[in-house]
Parts: sequence; C-alpha cells; structure tokens
Amino acid sequence: MKARIVSLMSLLVIGALLAPVGAPSIAAEAENPPLQALAILPQPTTQTLAAFDCSTVTEIPQSQCEVLVTFYNATGGGNWSDNTDWLVTNTPCSWHGITCEAGNVTRLILIENQLSGSIPPEIGNLTTLKLLYLWDNQLSGSIPPEIGDLTALTVLALSSNQLSGSIPPELGNLTKLQSLYLSGNQLSGSIPPE
Repeated sequence: MKARIVSLMSLLVIGALLAPVGAPSIAAEAENPPLQALAILPQPTTQTLAAFDCSTVTEIPQSQCEVLVTFYNATGGGNWSDNTDWLVTNTPCSWHGITCEAGNVTRLILIENQLSGSIPPEIGNLTTLKLLYLWDNQLSGSIPPEIGDLTALTVLALSSNQLSGSIPPELGNLTKLQSLYLSGNQLSGSIPPE
C-alpha cells in the first residue's frame, strides 16, 4: 500500500486541536518534530495496471493469456462489477466471462460489467474466439480493425457503449459472423460486406 507523510503544518493544526489543556505546544517542536508526530496515511486508490505472470498458465496458450491481461488493464478491470478470479488464479478459463474449449478461449462475455476505456487491438490475437459480448458498458474510442482477425467469430455484440468513429472495413473479414450488434454507439459508415 502506498503511503504519504502528512505535512507538518497539518500536524500542527491537528496537534493543537487534540492537545490536552496545559500540554506543551507542538508548535515549539516545529523545527525538530519528534518521530511520533508524523503520521502515515493511505493514499487514495487509483487504477494501476495489474501484473500477472502468464507463464504459469497451462490451460490456454500463453499468448491468449497475455491478451486477456491486456484487455483487463485496458478496460479498467480493477473497477469491473464482477472480475472474479481475473489475474488471481492461473486458470483463465475460470475467470468471470471466459469460456474455453479444447484449450483455447472461445467466449468473452462481459455484459453490463462497468468496462471502460478502449478495446485493445490485441483482441485480434484471440483467433479462436466465437462469441464476443461487451454490450452495455462504457467502452470508448474506435472499434479496433484487428477485430477483423477474429475469423471464428459468430457473434459480435458491442451495443450500448460509447464507441465512436467509422465501422472498420475489416469486419468484412468475419465470414462466420451470424449476428452483429453495434447500436447505441456513435459509429459512422456502413457495415462492410462479407
């Protein structure tokens, strides 16, 4: 836990308020404050990038694990409504919203989960992904063209976010896509043909 040292002036004010009547003044010790006059308080929490060692994961390829860690960090994973087991266990197939088949990630389903930030381009490296459900979050930025590399994808659901920009023509590469949900965003352009 990060900590900070409270300024001496704050301690003088606090000390003056808390000192019993007739006690020696803390102000007199301002030039050489005793060690006990310093207080260590916790810093306000901030979103930091989480570290995780994907080399310890055996149920999916390390490269897929690294994409999931990047996705977690890029979308504020520490603030998700449900981030059960994410970056805590070395079994990504048990992480909330992840489904695996035959040793590969095939589903990423994080609906209404307080995701924020941008979808990282590395998502395109999850080439075995069949379902990508990220609707009703606070995702922003553009749809990364690398999503066009998810050639096994059958459902892409990005509705009700804050995505903007043009619909990438690379979505036309998704030849197995059966359902596409993009409403409720600020996207422009037409849906590319297959």
